[in-house]
Amino acid sequence: MLKRHLRPLMLAAAAIVLLVPRSSWASEEEGPAPQAGGEGALCGGLLGLRCDSGFYCDYSNSLLCGATDATGVCRAAGPCPAVVDPVCACSGRTYPNLCELAQAGEFKAHDGPCARNPCVPSATRLCLDNRDGDDRFDVTLIWSNGLFGAPAVFARTISLDSLRVHRSGLFWFFSMDNPEMLVRVLNACAINNRYWVFASAATHFEYVLNVVDTQANRTQTYSKPFGKTPVPIMDTDAFATCP
Repeated sequence: MLKRHLRPLMLAAAAIVLLVPRSSWASEEEGPAPQAGGEGALCGGLLGLRCDSGFYCDYSNSLLCGATDATGVCRAAGPCPAVVDPVCACSGRTYPNLCELAQAGEFKAHDGPCARNPCVPSATRLCLDNRDGDDRFDVTLIWSNGLFGAPAVFARTISLDSLRVHRSGLFWFFSMDNPEMLVRVLNACAINNRYWVFASAATHFEYVLNVVDTQANRTQTYSKPFGKTPVPIMDTDAFATCP
């Protein structure tokens, strides 16, 4: 009886696959997702539509932090107006206005500057120490599969506090037992009056790593496009915010 009901559904699914041109299938070997268009065209969403060259997908008015299916609008890339109307990105970085946030590929968390409160650790946020227990450095990792142009999502964290390791942490995408990135922040104030940021990734996916010095409200951002071999981050000039 079950086979009798399933057979029509299987035939219908096969017919749909045959009717869809192979050129429209998105895969790692066959190139990017379908284009959305130019100014005002809808982009992102479940289909991962990408804007034409010279445009960016503006999710700033619709995206909730960590959403994977939000729809944005294509906007022409170019100089932003000299308007100071601060907005806070999901990464914890404050931008002068919504235009600069959107063109930086960030997602809006709320209007106004980001809070300067100490880092609060969560499933998507590492809080790394300078002095024991101060949670000075706020670290988040945003990633995208790149294949379908899907909006980015936050990586999940693995705190190493239980091992008494308070200045390093791990991020994972798919499984906690298979971490994608190690991040550490080192106090090198006695060497070159800087805090250093080191990170090592093992993924071909696109990512953006944000490290915020919550005491000085300064942010360093590191990124890698989809498909490129990750290069270790060894930034010995990251934060001139000693002590």
